[in-house]
Amino acid sequence: MTGTQGRVDYLAAPDLAKVVNVGDATGLRDAIIHLLKNPQEAESQAQRGYEMVVNQHNSERYVDVLAQKWRSSL
Repeated sequence: MTGTQGRVDYLAAPDLAKVVNVGDATGLRDAIIHLLKNPQEAESQAQRGYEMVVNQHNSERYVDVLAQKWRSSL
């Protein structure tokens, strides 16, 4: 992915994505080729991303956060 503000901190820190500079087509190509040549690394990265989505971005978690915010505003 490109190092776009907002996404880079969110996805790069837990090593969920290869990060290249915005506009760096060569860097993006090289990152894609690297993952294609290293399928175990790509699979591991994909698994970490899947687990983050399942654990942090689901309706149950959303409702919990919303309920906590609602309770704190009472």
